[in-house]
Amino acid sequence: MKVDLAIVGDCGHVLEAMVRVWRSEAMHAEKQPLDAWRAQIDHWRAKKSLAYRTPKRHQAAIRGAAAL
Repeated sequence: MKVDLAIVGDCGHVLEAMVRVWRSEAMHAEKQPLDAWRAQIDHWRAKKSLAYRTPKRHQAAIRGAAAL
């Protein structure tokens, strides 16, 4: 859900009021969608897609891909 809403007022006061409302509503994320998302992240992590293997001939030098 996307909502566009203008906020008019002193930033400090408006943010305090928004945080007060946010805390009072005690919003909680639904567990099931988060479990599926975390499983997907674990699947991505298992691939180790950001791993970089350094060829033996270049082990002493720092390569650009390894520095990132």
